[in-house]
Amino acid sequence: MNAIIKIMPLDGFDEWVAEMDAERAAKFIRVSFDDVRDATLGPLDYIIQRLLPGGKRQGNEYIALNPIRGDKTLKSFSINMRTGVWSDFSTGDTGGGMIDLYVYLEGGTPVQAKDALAEMLGVRAKPHSTDLTGHIREVKQGVATTGVATPDESRVAPTKFPPRTPPNDEGKPRFVVAGDKGPRAYGTEKRRHVYCQGGVPVRIKIMKQNGTASNAYRVTDDDGTTGWQFAKPQGFQSIPYFVDSADPFTAAIGRTIFCTEGEKDVETVAALGGLAFTFGSTSDGAPEGCQQHVVGRPVAILADNDAVGRKHAEDKAALFKPVAASVKIIHFTELAEKGDVSDWIATGKTFEDLKARVVEAEVWQPSAKPETEKPKEPEHKLPYGYSFSDRGLMFKDPEDADTESKSLHIAGCFDIEAATRDSDGNGWGLLLRWKDPDGKDHRFALARELLAGDGAEARRILMSQGFYIAPNLAARSKFNAFLLQVNSPNRALATDRVGWNGTAFVLPDECFGGKQGETMLLQNSTSHEHLFRQSGTLDEWQEIPRLAVGNSRLILALSMAFAGPLLWICSEEGGGVHFKGSSSIGKTTALHAAGSVWGGGGANGFVGSWRATANGLEGTCVNYNDTLLPLDEMSQVTAKDAGEAAYMMANGAGKARASRDGSARTSAKFRVLFLSSGEIGLADKVAEDGRGKKMTAGQQVRIVDVQADAGAGLGLFENLHDLESGKALSKHIVALTRRFHGTAGRAFLTAIVPILDDIKRQATEVTAGFCEAYLPKDADGQVGRVAQRFALIAFAGELAIRLGVIRDWEAGTAIAAAGKCFEVWLSERGHQGAAEAHGGVEAVRSFLQMHGMARFVDAWGEEEARRKYDDMLETKSEFNPTPSQRTPIPQREVCGFRKQTKDGWEYFISDAGWAEICAGFNQKTLAKTLIDMKALVPGNGGRIKEKVRIPVHGQSRYYHIAASLLQDED
Repeated sequence: MNAIIKIMPLDGFDEWVAEMDAERAAKFIRVSFDDVRDATLGPLDYIIQRLLPGGKRQGNEYIALNPIRGDKTLKSFSINMRTGVWSDFSTGDTGGGMIDLYVYLEGGTPVQAKDALAEMLGVRAKPHSTDLTGHIREVKQGVATTGVATPDESRVAPTKFPPRTPPNDEGKPRFVVAGDKGPRAYGTEKRRHVYCQGGVPVRIKIMKQNGTASNAYRVTDDDGTTGWQFAKPQGFQSIPYFVDSADPFTAAIGRTIFCTEGEKDVETVAALGGLAFTFGSTSDGAPEGCQQHVVGRPVAILADNDAVGRKHAEDKAALFKPVAASVKIIHFTELAEKGDVSDWIATGKTFEDLKARVVEAEVWQPSAKPETEKPKEPEHKLPYGYSFSDRGLMFKDPEDADTESKSLHIAGCFDIEAATRDSDGNGWGLLLRWKDPDGKDHRFALARELLAGDGAEARRILMSQGFYIAPNLAARSKFNAFLLQVNSPNRALATDRVGWNGTAFVLPDECFGGKQGETMLLQNSTSHEHLFRQSGTLDEWQEIPRLAVGNSRLILALSMAFAGPLLWICSEEGGGVHFKGSSSIGKTTALHAAGSVWGGGGANGFVGSWRATANGLEGTCVNYNDTLLPLDEMSQVTAKDAGEAAYMMANGAGKARASRDGSARTSAKFRVLFLSSGEIGLADKVAEDGRGKKMTAGQQVRIVDVQADAGAGLGLFENLHDLESGKALSKHIVALTRRFHGTAGRAFLTAIVPILDDIKRQATEVTAGFCEAYLPKDADGQVGRVAQRFALIAFAGELAIRLGVIRDWEAGTAIAAAGKCFEVWLSERGHQGAAEAHGGVEAVRSFLQMHGMARFVDAWGEEEARRKYDDMLETKSEFNPTPSQRTPIPQREVCGFRKQTKDGWEYFISDAGWAEICAGFNQKTLAKTLIDMKALVPGNGGRIKEKVRIPVHGQSRYYHIAASLLQDED
């Protein structure tokens, strides 16, 4: 039997293949919900007219009868024609789009509604895409417009006012020449609310007896006359209304701020002690851009009890949601129609009742996510042969003759959002975004250098974060090739370290400050393993600093945690404070408390360990740059590494290394403050080397030893806060740090980024005051450097108090604690001079005490003994030698000579002996120091060495040490 073969004309072949591909795809691929949602947003008019005929358009809203409840009037059932969000304010029914609306009106399941809408609109699935992005849905972020003043602009008094609007034939808008008080009040006026910009009135809302309101705006006439007009002028920028004594935008970041519908409600909440603001009533109270004033803040929206008020609250919530820390809507349904929070308070309710209502309310979530517009990038597609399906990244060789062969599944769905590089054009990489199996969103800047070789390290990092890569060799190879070839038209700046990069402060998962519109990311191989995690709220974290009150070492540790970001601002060097003392007195607790400012969640919270080499600590410093590095138990590091680490961490530079071709590699750079603990200090640790090494002055200045025991019999503590023991307090604090951490550091960064210049000025003033109060007048410069370190720590604590990040400390608390710890350090140091000079003098004194008899020849004593012996022979008298003459001390490795005087022994040291004694110190400088102390007798003519005749040995120049050096200083 012969088969009948249908021959298609060549000119219709492409259309036929496309038709067959569509039919084949339809058999195996179902239209997704996202495809249908995308398709419904465009033809909303068409869909809604078919589902709800007989309605009418009012601006961006479509008002219709609700067939579910037999609606008779066009009033309460509306659909937003931009987003598809719908609601019936009479019943409270609401939905997030056309699929929800179809189910509401027609019944059935969401899947059935989705398929019905797809059929209505002719939606077909698109199985493969070669776009770089669009594989993950994102929430569209609100963008500030020029119609709203920025937070910074709203705090600055205007230098000029908008020009007056030219009046029409009827003289409107009316213009009144008046000053700050505004237009003169008339009998119909009930009250007025003044909007001020930087303390200067720019808008006045006048409420009238009949319930209506009018707005007067500050303008400038053509002749320069300042006055008020009763219409919004061109160029006017809206500002928030609040009570000056309760400014919500300068308060602590973590405090809840209330957004009300009207100005009277703002005053009501403020009178009770709350923080409240509004941009006006329902007509103008949610201008696009107002959301920039609530960035990072928890917001509670107080809705009026009517349909308009509830809708207005929803509109504001949608604006605030993308940028606020959290958003809640508080309803007062028990009130009469149009009742508001002021009416609710008038019934006898208190601010505590309001706060309780906020706590009980659920965080607002949008009923539907606004869809993002797909970026237009026709010239930037995926590399040859690669595409995305609903399964993820696929590969099929276009030159493969076997048209029935399957595509190779390589990886899950992800987006290539941008190509990354640093400000110098180096360190190129890719910004990837995906969701893990739990639906958690991930963004990671993958350095392209990790793809060298087979790319195993890059895959390991991605897979550890829930990124799916197919488990076969071909997929791994194609995945590596894809990442090497793909490019994006978008650009993002990347840095390989945490901390300041220009005016932007970068954490592994967040960036603070920086240039407007510029994306800054952390890009290194360990950025996904960070400990800058958050748990709990800033309010909950406050219990930790509360327990530090009265405990100087805890206050110092917490203040030091905030000092890290100030190093760059104040041009200060890095360094550390080391709490030393016996075991189990609370040293590690102080580290946990300080670490909780920045993060936690690790096996030991945010606290690291000294158990590392100097090279290992170098990498750690990069990851803690400009923050705080807590290091526990110095005893775990070797003496050699401890000394090297002290210099390395404080100098902010890693070891210089060579690349494979012998050229110099770029060494690591960082600024870090570290808080350390151990049973011994750095000097004792360095001495463990066993080779006579001493801690240099530079090391002593960089790591400051502070006695951990506060002297109150409670170990590190001085105030137990009603707990039974220091151990109980320690356990309680550590437990709190495991639950609440990471919020304070971010709140601090949010607050300081806008005021960097002011911080530098304030730091200079505080440092000067601190040094004047605690630094001795005749102290050496090294002591002054340490005093400046403590002053910076004190200022950081005071700044945290001033910005509301720490709320239970009174002003001056951090300065007092830092001053107390500085005085403890200075007392333990034992002197106010240079460490090199003091250490050198002690080295000379110790050497003479240990070796003065054995390594210095008593030349004058031997001469006296010989003279007496000769006299005995001549007189034949009995010779009674002294004990030293009876048993001569064996001499070895002689360093010089000694001479008995009435004040004690004097020493005459040879050049070789002086070099040995002064090992590690400058010989000339040390000699001059001893001369100043009158402990070294100088020679004539300003010479350091004195010309001395030694019995038997002749005349030569020696370092002449006076007997006073070995006498008791008291």
